[in-house]
Amino acid sequence: MDRWRSYDPWRILCEVSAKLCAMVIQQWLIQLGCWHDPLHSSVKAAQVCQREAGRIMVGLQQGQVEAVLLSVLTCMQSGCRLNLRKTQPNTAQMLAGVPRPSQPRTPPKQRPRRYKDRRRVWPSGRGWASRGGRAPASQESLPASAS
Repeated sequence: MDRWRSYDPWRILCEVSAKLCAMVIQQWLIQLGCWHDPLHSSVKAAQVCQREAGRIMVGLQQGQVEAVLLSVLTCMQSGCRLNLRKTQPNTAQMLAGVPRPSQPRTPPKQRPRRYKDRRRVWPSGRGWASRGGRAPASQESLPASAS
C-alpha cells in the first residue's frame, strides 16, 4: 500500500485515515460534479479534485468551504468532458446514438524491436567468442614486460 519512515503505529494509522477521508471526499465531489452526465470524465474530475485539494483546505481553515466547493464543482461541470472520437466512439457516444464507423478497425502498428528486447542466443558449446566477440587473451599473446 505505502511505505512509512516512521515506526509509530499511531502516525501510520493517522496517515491511512487521512488518505481514506481524502478518497471519500473526492468520490463525493465526483458524484456531485459530473456523475449525472455520461459525457463527463471521472478521471478528469479526479484530477480536478487533486489539483484543488489545497484550495479546499485553505477554504476549510478560513471558513469559506461552501464557496470553494461550489467553485470546484463548477469547474468540474464545465471542463471535465470526454474527448469525442469519430473512429472509435466512447460508450457514452454510442449510447447517445452516434453511428459506428463502417470500416473495420485497423490493427495497431508493430513497434520496431529495441536492442534490449532481443533474445540472447547462446550457440551450444561455443560461447560468445564465435558470435563475433573478442576471444579471451591467452598467456602467449601478452607482452614479456607485463609478465
